[in-house]
This record gives sequence, C-alpha cells and structure tokens, in this order.
Amino acid sequence: MTLLAANNLFKRFGSFTALDGVDLDLDRGERLVICGPSGSGKSTLIRCINRLEEPDSGTITIEGLPATDLQSLRRRVGMVFQQFNLFPNLTARENVAIGPRKLLGLSRAEADARAEALLDRVQLAGHADKLPSRLSGGQQQRVAIARALAMEPVLMLFDEPTSALDPEMIREVLDVMVELGEGGMSMIVVTHEMGFARRAADRICFMDQGRIVAMAPPQQFFEAPPHPRLVRFLENILGH
Repeated sequence: MTLLAANNLFKRFGSFTALDGVDLDLDRGERLVICGPSGSGKSTLIRCINRLEEPDSGTITIEGLPATDLQSLRRRVGMVFQQFNLFPNLTARENVAIGPRKLLGLSRAEADARAEALLDRVQLAGHADKLPSRLSGGQQQRVAIARALAMEPVLMLFDEPTSALDPEMIREVLDVMVELGEGGMSMIVVTHEMGFARRAADRICFMDQGRIVAMAPPQQFFEAPPHPRLVRFLENILGH
C-alpha cells in the first residue's frame, strides 16, 4: 500500500533548481535510502515532504491525503536532522516527552513513561536525566530519534543523521536505524553511508542535479548500476 506519493516536484532557490520534476513513492513499511553528490536535491526533497521547504509546484500525499495541514503532518511524519536540535536546557527524558505533552495532550506521567520506553529502545536507559551537554554526539542523535518516535509517526525522515558524528559514534546510530526498519517503520534516509544502504534499504535512490537518475534494490544498485552517472558516483565514494 502506498504511504507517500510525491509527483512532479519543483523547487528553485533563485536561479538554482534544487528539484526538477521529481516523482517519488514509498510503500508502507518500506526503507528508502537517497544518495547523491552535494547539491543534488536530496535534503531539499525530504524537507519538502515534511514542508520545512515549500515546493514551488507539484503534489505530496501521505496515506492518500494532501500533506498540507502542518499540524497533522508534524504528528504523522518524524524527522531527524544532521544537527541534533535538542533543547539544551531539557533532560533527555524531557526532550522526548515534550512533543507528546504539548501536541498530543498526554499527561506528564504518560509522556514520561513513553519517553523512558523509547530511550530504552535506543539503548539510552539510565541516561534519561542527563542534559544534552552531558551526552556524546551519538547519544544526542539517539535522543533525537526517540523524540521523533514519541509522536508515533507513520513515516520517519532522516537527513544525513550521521554526518555530524565522529566515526566511532556512527555505528551506534545506524544500528538503531536498522532496528527501526526491521521493526516495520517506514523510512526515507538521506545518507552517504553505503554500508547502511546495502544492509538496510529496500530501494536506493540516486539523485543528481535535482532529478532522480536511478532507483534500484541494493544488489542491483551496487553490482549492476543502472546509469553511467551512478557508476561514477560509486567509483568516487567507494574508491573503486
């Protein structure tokens, strides 16, 4: 069943065309990885899906409904950014609980219980009372993932979630994302982590110059790339 459908999306920033007629669909429970060179439109695409950027034209539907009601959209679509964007004066528990309390109307006790369960899910049990400044980058990003999950979204978007992390912290975040996908969460992940893409994606999308140039399952994507531009990209990023 189609969860997300984006049709003929265009987005320009001045004279620069970030999205050039993009069509994209995602089935419920599917894990899609988007990759491509800098400036190819990857982040703009998922920011348009979540209406953090407004497309100049085109349509986006989620569960068959236009993605125009921002309040409903924020409840149904979670997003994890490159920078963790945690509230620095709130503990990990409070960062995760604030959305359910403010937007879903949960009591403090209910929101705290949900937050603690989600912190446990992302392997942060015992860190609930710590401020972000007392957490590593990988831990902060896992709090950010828990915060997005606290709204019980139907779709999770990840915008290069490991790009701000030290190499040794990347694995702990990617492992949580793999577990989410294996648990049935619908996900779109913008990343350069090709190991994650090979391991976790159902499909991999390659973008260049604002267009989707290639789309394929992982085995075909890496072993028989369907476009010459993708071949060059993989040679550069994989070193062969």
